[in-house]
Amino acid sequence: MDALFFIELPEQGLFDVNTKLHWYKKNTQTNLVSSGYEPLNTLQQYAKESQCIGILAATLSYETQSPLNIKSRKQREQALAYDLEEQLSEDVELLHIAYQKNAEKTLDINVIKKSLLKQLLDTLSTADIELQALISETQLLNQFTPDWLILHHETQLLLKTPTTSYASETDNLGVLLELLAEKESLPKTIDVYSNTPSLTFDNLPLTLNTKPIDTPLFNQLCEHYQPSLLNILQGEFQAHTQKTWRTIQLTAIVSFLLIGSLTAFQLYQNQQLNKQSDHLEQQSIALYKDSFPKAKRIINPLSQMRSGLKSLQKNQTKRDGFFPLLAALSRATQQHNDINLSHFQFHKQALLISLSTLSLEKLELFKHSLMQQNINAEISSATKADNRVLAQLKITGITR
Repeated sequence: MDALFFIELPEQGLFDVNTKLHWYKKNTQTNLVSSGYEPLNTLQQYAKESQCIGILAATLSYETQSPLNIKSRKQREQALAYDLEEQLSEDVELLHIAYQKNAEKTLDINVIKKSLLKQLLDTLSTADIELQALISETQLLNQFTPDWLILHHETQLLLKTPTTSYASETDNLGVLLELLAEKESLPKTIDVYSNTPSLTFDNLPLTLNTKPIDTPLFNQLCEHYQPSLLNILQGEFQAHTQKTWRTIQLTAIVSFLLIGSLTAFQLYQNQQLNKQSDHLEQQSIALYKDSFPKAKRIINPLSQMRSGLKSLQKNQTKRDGFFPLLAALSRATQQHNDINLSHFQFHKQALLISLSTLSLEKLELFKHSLMQQNINAEISSATKADNRVLAQLKITGITR
């Protein structure tokens, strides 16, 4: 969108499609400006293909600041609601709170009644106008260059100070300046831009330099619009702009891709786990067959292995049981680091061992270590290969 269309929301807050409103349109490419004062139901023709921005009268909302610096959005909003409920003495559930960080890292805050905001937006909607942003007129006044400035229109005025801006009735300007004098130094002179030719004030603590203007004050405010200003349309009132729709679409695409990736990864993991499960199943069967060669029917190798081991454990009190022989073998192996066991099998109350060592002498020493533990040890075979002795040893129970 190459154009900005600004529309005035009147200070009374209530209006209909027949209410005359100021409008201001600026082409951001050509800087061509047009403006007018027409009924709401005729403004849709100007708002076409434009970013529509509402300018909210300062009297319709409450503006403040907060030093809260809480990272969690949810906790920050809860803390803001608590603070504002104390300040406003109103039920925060009925209030819409908009905020954003400023250059000083504090929060600029605008509070408006939800019912009023909804009524404003609904009235604009009946004229086929949807706002993408809603800006307070005091936010626009803050963008003016002078530190002190007054914009005056009939019975209302806007006062800009070096720190913030205020909305006031014209008759209350003296009281407002007296209150400000208690907090900061007042200038000697303030420029006043007004559509009223003969503007006079009595008993003021300073001098007003009145400068009549021919264009509406609304136009003056719109010329100082910046996209970085606090947009009141947040949360449930956030406008579905083209950028918002792009964000929603992008979020949906990313979510779809993420879910798809996670599903594919889960399927891949399941496939790998199934392969590992099959591999472990085959290893379990092989180990069971190796440990229990007499077994003919294998249904659940792990369960059958447990049963077999329990049966072996019952024999550990016997002199020729599996565990006493295995314990003796372990002790002898610890004494001879050169002995490499490659296979052993318990069969007919005997432990059959396949091993390799450096020499026949080493083999005899290993056999002797077993026999010293009252174990019957017999060398079944011994051959030489690759400078090592390959042997089979049979140990058969404990002698007394």
